Amino acid sequence: MGNMLVVGAREGSLGAYVADVARERGWTVVTAGVSGEEHLRLDVANHRQVYELFELSTPWHSVVCTAGVNHEGSIQDQAMRGKLDQSFLINATGPLHLLHVWAEWWLYHLDEGFMVTNENDGTQIPAFPLHYVAISSNSAHIARSKSLAYCASKAALSMGIRCAARDLAGTWLNVYGYEPGWLSGTPMSKEVNKRFEYGMPRHRIPGDRTVDPAALAHMIVRNVANWYSSLNGCMLRLDGGEQ
Repeated sequence: MGNMLVVGAREGSLGAYVADVARERGWTVVTAGVSGEEHLRLDVANHRQVYELFELSTPWHSVVCTAGVNHEGSIQDQAMRGKLDQSFLINATGPLHLLHVWAEWWLYHLDEGFMVTNENDGTQIPAFPLHYVAISSNSAHIARSKSLAYCASKAALSMGIRCAARDLAGTWLNVYGYEPGWLSGTPMSKEVNKRFEYGMPRHRIPGDRTVDPAALAHMIVRNVANWYSSLNGCMLRLDGGEQ
């Protein structure tokens, strides 16, 4: 199935589930991040580290970027500037820069032995599907009073992915993402959960239909198997109808 890079695969996270499911389905998977990931240390906000990652001999056919931070804070917070800066670097600028470097690599190298003949019609297609998948959040659309930095940076990521996908629509590269609601049992959800007083609702999803990270991981891995996907430019919102 090709080589997959999962950025942000802390134990118990959505990225860790994606890596496990992809391996089960035959992908060669490398994980990278700053939380004890199995293979590579990568700070997605560090431009030098991102460029160095693509100097490796392995071409990453698909990249799934789940990196993100969720800082508590309001516009009244004295430390808001720092939280905004870090949130945008990790949640938006970093993943978009990673996309830039990945796309640049493939647009330069795609004709260098990475194409094969389609048995159905004789046309040339990539030997493996080429997908960049960004994990945003439904908080890109839902205002949360104590999550200004998170909501704003995820909104920036979602729009950035949509713009990039339009720009790359004439290529073999597929660029899209997911905007899940409350992910049950992940490290980020557990950390955010500590902010709430006893009895306070953690989300606004009707019927408590929260997102199962394992189920979402299966969806992500299944979708990256397509060579030319109409998912390009889409941000798939999966949140049980939260408003």
